[in-house]
Amino acid sequence: MDILYSISLFAHYNYILVLFIGDAIFVLLNLKRRDFRYKLMLLTVSFAISFLLTDLAKGFYKVERPCQLIAGKVECPKTYGFPSLHASTSIVFPLVALGTNSFIIFYLAAIFIAVSRIYLGVHTLDQVVGGLCVGIVSYFIGIYVVGRIKHYFRGVFVE
Repeated sequence: MDILYSISLFAHYNYILVLFIGDAIFVLLNLKRRDFRYKLMLLTVSFAISFLLTDLAKGFYKVERPCQLIAGKVECPKTYGFPSLHASTSIVFPLVALGTNSFIIFYLAAIFIAVSRIYLGVHTLDQVVGGLCVGIVSYFIGIYVVGRIKHYFRGVFVE
């Protein structure tokens, strides 16, 4: 069994654990930053928006996964394929980490997760690109939402 397949399987079957580990790494790498509270809030809000928008888009577009037509390397998930939830949530990490030392780690992880979805046969390229786009939009909506929250709760966040 090759290493790409092993890591891809782990991320596929333990996605919530992978997100939790990613959150923990983000916290550890950015804990001493002045804007830590803001970035952590932005990460949380952007994730929530990404989950919501991806779920809404899957229900709206109803695009089948490639593994429903041709067997993939793993059991085919029962949900629709467009956009990729893994891609949409994984791109949020590097976007929030822009300007930090942890950016490159999260960027490489997001690219790996996106490629692994295609490699495992559970998404097509357009489904993954769609997921990345949803994640980017979620990040910008997150900036707006956190900005509004910050406005109402002055003193909680450090500039």
